[in-house]
Amino acid sequence: MIDLRNITEIYVYNQKTDLRMGINGLSILAQKLVSLSELEHKIIVFYGSSNKSVKILELDGTRRELQLNND
Repeated sequence: MIDLRNITEIYVYNQKTDLRMGINGLSILAQKLVSLSELEHKIIVFYGSSNKSVKILELDGTRRELQLNND
């Protein structure tokens, strides 16, 4: 679960995304949106073609974590 108390920035990738991508593929897309080299705690939200599923990429400068929501 994501601890929102320490999040400094939240971004939404504004294009539909192939959610079959893993953490590495989504990290590449995230680099187009925001600088990932900074040590800030960030969340990047990706959504699929149906707008019913999202993947959330959590970055804190030292690790990457991926969460999936399928509704």
